[in-house]
Amino acid sequence: MSKTEQTAVTKNWISWGFSYDSEVEDNTIMHLTFFFGVTLCIVTIGFVWAYLPDFRMVDWAQREGYLELCRREAEVLSLIDPNLISIEKIELPLDEELADTEIII
Repeated sequence: MSKTEQTAVTKNWISWGFSYDSEVEDNTIMHLTFFFGVTLCIVTIGFVWAYLPDFRMVDWAQREGYLELCRREAEVLSLIDPNLISIEKIELPLDEELADTEIII
């Protein structure tokens, strides 16, 4: 490459801001920065997020539900206890309080 071609390429070069002297160094540092700064950060954050413990106990609640269903099926009980909340604790409104309210069952 002649000196005039080299100055033409360098003349139209817009720096990424890592090196204002060398186009090769500027592009190399830019590529390394984006690789380490973006790609590895996304992969690392994704890896950590995927292997976080179940802090909201969602998996535990589902597992406990399956165990309770298996226990109730083995003991030939209904899957949901109809007296889960005792009838004495439930306060229903009177007919006068309901008035003309439509009740859909």
